[in-house]
Amino acid sequence: MNRRPGSWLGPALIAAAVLLAYGRLLLQPNALIVDRQRPWADNATAAVVPRLAENDLTRLYLPAHRRIAAAWRRDGRIPTWDPTGFGGRPIPGNPQSGLWYPPVWLIWTLDWPAAWSWATLGHLIWAGWGGWCLARTLGLASIGATVAGMAFALSPYLTAQVQAGHVPHVWSASWIGWALAALMVGLRGEQRGWWTLAATLALAGLAGHPQEAYLLTLVVAVWGCVAAWHRMDRILGVGCALLGAAALSAVGWLPVWLMLGESRTVDGVPASAAAPYTLSLRHLSQLVWPMALGGPADYRGPANYAEAQLAPGVSVLILALLGIRSERKRSRPWIALILICWLVAAGRSLGMDGPLRTILPGFNQMRVLARTLFVAGLGWAMLAGLGVAAATRGNVRWPRWNWFAAGCVAAELVALSWVVVRVSPTQERSQPDALDQAIARCRSDPRQRVRAPEHLVDAERIDRLGLEMTDLYDWFQLRRSADLYEALYAYGSPARLWTCFDPVGEGIRERFRRAVLDRMGVGLVITAAGSTAPPGAVAEQVGTIALRTPRSPLPRAYVVPNGWVAPPEGWRIALAWLDPRQSVLLEQPDPLGPGPRQPFTPAAYRATAPDCVVVDVRVAAPGLLVVTDAWSNGWRAWRNGAEVPILVGDHAHRVIALPEAGSYQVVLRYEPPGLWAGWLISLSSWIVWSGQTLARWRPPRSLAPPQQSR
Repeated sequence: MNRRPGSWLGPALIAAAVLLAYGRLLLQPNALIVDRQRPWADNATAAVVPRLAENDLTRLYLPAHRRIAAAWRRDGRIPTWDPTGFGGRPIPGNPQSGLWYPPVWLIWTLDWPAAWSWATLGHLIWAGWGGWCLARTLGLASIGATVAGMAFALSPYLTAQVQAGHVPHVWSASWIGWALAALMVGLRGEQRGWWTLAATLALAGLAGHPQEAYLLTLVVAVWGCVAAWHRMDRILGVGCALLGAAALSAVGWLPVWLMLGESRTVDGVPASAAAPYTLSLRHLSQLVWPMALGGPADYRGPANYAEAQLAPGVSVLILALLGIRSERKRSRPWIALILICWLVAAGRSLGMDGPLRTILPGFNQMRVLARTLFVAGLGWAMLAGLGVAAATRGNVRWPRWNWFAAGCVAAELVALSWVVVRVSPTQERSQPDALDQAIARCRSDPRQRVRAPEHLVDAERIDRLGLEMTDLYDWFQLRRSADLYEALYAYGSPARLWTCFDPVGEGIRERFRRAVLDRMGVGLVITAAGSTAPPGAVAEQVGTIALRTPRSPLPRAYVVPNGWVAPPEGWRIALAWLDPRQSVLLEQPDPLGPGPRQPFTPAAYRATAPDCVVVDVRVAAPGLLVVTDAWSNGWRAWRNGAEVPILVGDHAHRVIALPEAGSYQVVLRYEPPGLWAGWLISLSSWIVWSGQTLARWRPPRSLAPPQQSR
């Protein structure tokens, strides 16, 4: 059973290099990978978004999953609706939710914020092992594969993404090496390669950021078809693996696909939003040194440090050039892969953005074209491994040169990680401050929403105070709700990437904003000095921050007597002029018949769970119940136990008809479209996959029982 040291030494060295590179986390194990001392520099949005000493982990992923985990522990099930912002939105329909990725379940169970950092560290080691496995599959010796694994796991682009808090991006990218290794095995005619490829692509897609999984699928499909163009059985294997990956991950993508018609992503990411994050000629200077244009906090180039880092590292570049010179045939596919990734990453600068969005299905959802640099990093790693192989043949004393090359790669990339990666204690900003106390004093009703720019009220404060915001830091939004709350961006924010389409003219724009403010039940507006604010006196002043309480916010649920229908193109004008206490704007005729109607009456609103709302009201005449939460297709309503339809009111809210006098209890529950169908497809597919894997598994040759002699 003795195994050669090379079978375990390479992966062990890769793991040691990653742990050394993230030594700050080892020294502070209860910390998050975020630099809260130096604000992040983003030159693409510097004119409209203030610099924040946070990253996407602390602004987006950690708060969202903390809310999901709290509901999961409290209710014993995964919630399907998030009421925290935008008037509410579905969780399974969010492509960045990552609900069905197994490591996330462990993080929910631990209830330990630093687990996000350690899970990311584990994925980096996994990425390095995937690079090592791919290099070994291609025939490289153990030391060359070790260099390749370290070069990928500690590549500057991957390190920059970690520091930016792009946790699901890194998790998804950690499967790239494994997927390509499985593809190579399948192209050799081994069926296990196709089964493994399907599983790796599925897990990459479930990790919580579909861009990397989409790019990986494109690479696998193109590489497989080009490499096996003369073997139809191999092309069929690639197709079956892609279909298998789709079936295994159906629980993740099916609800997202069915939500496209309601979300802002149906038209794709605007080219103006994707434009800043693209490569230019200035980024070539990073080939000499990754910090040539500065680091995360003092970046001087276009975009920011994380989204435009094309450097592989100087030592990796030297080894790659040596590999290209000595292994021309074996290096050609990787050179082509790197060049294609660079061209796509520079697509906006080269005028290729439009054609790519037109030709490739789904490419219009790509906000950051430079994410192809994840794949380019693996290409550089493979070329570096070939360079080590070339040094082996070119020198009699090859062991010394090989280990010297490995040491140079590890030393440079570890040193770069120490410069870029910073950590901060998880409890650094958990204590209430003066602004927290002022917000608590100004909120007369905890069910009323709050409008505030993100740099004043961040995700940590939102969670700490249990606030419901008109908007959050997130790209996933329902189209109808976005049409309303974007009008409120004028209060406290100078500009946004997406601005409200306002055809009504400057004269009644402010009237429309006030109508939205009332209908969304906004009870508090927080602005900084010098920014636009709604009319009304300042209730509290904390330094330069002003807290205003709007004059007439509506309750979360209420009854109005009339429904009014406006033409589709005139709904903003109608909303600006309608009295919300007399009429609700409908998209179909008023369902109630003629006769007396119930005047404006507040209703008792309570949320028994994030995806379940109960409204109690008593009326003396028929009326229309308005619930000022976001309308979506998956919501169902029961009026005194009988299911009734939910109408769209005020363009984005829910309306239930109350046909006669009496007491009513209306229960609303959200059931995500496609969730159970996706679960059924994924569960049955994983059962089939597990059965096939167990049936095809054979023990290693060294562990096989010896044959008995005759």
